[in-house]
Amino acid sequence: MAEQLKLALTEALDLSKALRPVNQALGGVIKALENAETAPFPEISRKVSALERAADRDPVRKAVPSLDGAVSEARERLGAISRERGDVLNRREHLDRLARDRGWAASHKERYDALGPFRLDHTEGSTAVRLGRLPLGKLKAPSAAEIVRFLEQARTKLETEATRNWDQFIESAYRRQQELSMSEPVRWKQLVQASIPDFNERRRKALIVLYRLAMLIFARAPGGWSFTCVPPTLGEQREAVEVPDFDHPGETVRVVRGRLLKP
Repeated sequence: MAEQLKLALTEALDLSKALRPVNQALGGVIKALENAETAPFPEISRKVSALERAADRDPVRKAVPSLDGAVSEARERLGAISRERGDVLNRREHLDRLARDRGWAASHKERYDALGPFRLDHTEGSTAVRLGRLPLGKLKAPSAAEIVRFLEQARTKLETEATRNWDQFIESAYRRQQELSMSEPVRWKQLVQASIPDFNERRRKALIVLYRLAMLIFARAPGGWSFTCVPPTLGEQREAVEVPDFDHPGETVRVVRGRLLKP
């Protein structure tokens, strides 16, 4: 009898260990599907895959007869979410309503959307977000709510980073401008190089520098600083910085030269 008790205990413990990841996977899938409106699609897909792996054992299936049906239902729901989010027209229409409700200025072109300073290019499988020409991120099969949340977080981060160490950045740029010329337009690139001498650091901070330039041009800069720019010549077009228009979504200003103005 003792041997049978030990065997039963061993089997019960083995089943308990096998059911633990199943319980976790089921909880993860349920939570992901409950938050499917905002949850990233790759996250939902990972949760469903984790459930499939955890359920792929005969003892587990015998212990939880409804598990096969649960896995099938999760797969079907994942497919439905993929099809729904792959409808680009529906995504753009929903995005427009949601963004305007959240106070975003919006503009819609034939091939892309613009919300605030950001440009969004949509395909069935993704939405790519850019600031000017610089890539900000790509969301796989996103919902409209996920896109808006991403933009809100990106804007907050850019505003925070752009104003950090602002005085040091702008004063270094202004000193360099005075060295180059006391009155003539100077190249923005040269001012940035003076403020951020290290090439690799400039690359890392490219988005922040672009956001700072937009703040200067469109009267958002700390302390009342501004930058007046002159239209680039034909020969300067290739090196022009494409700056998003804070006041008119979807529009840009091309910048090569100008002057910093102290408040």
